[in-house]
Amino acid sequence: GKYFALNWRSMFEYCKEYLLKNHKILEIGAGTGVHMIMFDKYGYNVTGIEPDKRNTLLINKKLIHGNCINGFVEEQKFQNQFDIIWLYHVVEHISNPKNLLEYCNKFLKNNGLIVIAVPDCDNPLALKDSIDNPDHLWHFSKNSLSKFFSNMNYKIEKFDSMTSIKNLNKQRIHTIFSKYGFSFIN
Repeated sequence: GKYFALNWRSMFEYCKEYLLKNHKILEIGAGTGVHMIMFDKYGYNVTGIEPDKRNTLLINKKLIHGNCINGFVEEQKFQNQFDIIWLYHVVEHISNPKNLLEYCNKFLKNNGLIVIAVPDCDNPLALKDSIDNPDHLWHFSKNSLSKFFSNMNYKIEKFDSMTSIKNLNKQRIHTIFSKYGFSFIN
């Protein structure tokens, strides 16, 4: 959990200029729910979609205000309800990312924002890990991801590799400290 919470913190720091407290956030593919739980803890109005029923039940037990829905994005009937859609390491798992983003468009308010994180396959180690992961159907480079969004007429607000943002990548720092026997990070 600490690893995922630190990843959320890095992403939050990177995106916080776009994340207003009154924003409604939808996380698609909530997984273990750490990102939803962190948003909820910080007072954001968060909804999640997660296909794993067990994960959905566990997430909902930990949320104070938010709600995680068990199901798939294609089954949802949201219409222009969300200011932010959060896709953290989801797009590389989807057989048709274009369809996913078309659903996101339906769910997003005008001038809404989609936050996407995928493995940075310009990094040789990340590319190898992504290729070795049988659940990864896509291996995005910065160039291929940029072209993908351009072809869908999306405007890119910010576009970076988290590995290049050293001062934000708390998970990476935590991993290095842990390797040398430190068991905390502040």
